[in-house]
Amino acid sequence: ANDINSAIEMLDNVIELMNYRYEKYQKSGCLSIQEYNSKLQGKSQDRYLFLIIDELAELMLLDKNNVQDRLQRLLQLGRASGIYVLSATQRPSSDVLSGTLKVNYTTRICFKVGSIYDSKTIINQVGGEQLFGNGDGLILTNGCSEVKRFQAYAPKNDDILDENKKQHISIIDLPKTFINTIIGNIKDVFRL
Repeated sequence: ANDINSAIEMLDNVIELMNYRYEKYQKSGCLSIQEYNSKLQGKSQDRYLFLIIDELAELMLLDKNNVQDRLQRLLQLGRASGIYVLSATQRPSSDVLSGTLKVNYTTRICFKVGSIYDSKTIINQVGGEQLFGNGDGLILTNGCSEVKRFQAYAPKNDDILDENKKQHISIIDLPKTFINTIIGNIKDVFRL
């Protein structure tokens, strides 16, 4: 989506899909996408959906109340219906990543930030300001009070797409253990 109205409409469409799935699961006696798909055993199973928001700060700046309400609903209820939200921002201040949103992200990743306040906003503790950059990061997963340090691949623009070689870097190229940590139980999701 290129403008705020399109972005809000897209969030509304994803919420509508989530509600539709919940009704369908309830009618079939299931509580989650995992139960529903295992009950069908290969027939018309629901697919997992990843909603990626690049630069959350811009959306919040343009229409904070509408975006926050919709995003909070998706974060609270989306996972059981197979909808995951991944968002990024270069401005991790509390007006962008409010406490009500923050507690609903199951996993939070902090790369190098400019201040201890930014680090505390993302992972509730200092440390992000001391990272080296170039993929050096800290990750906080649901149920853990301790952050873990990791090294992610930091591609250069030439690495992402080389028109001559037609090479792409994708999430599949990341180590499976890193993906499992970020998304959760991704082995069940993709049958890896």
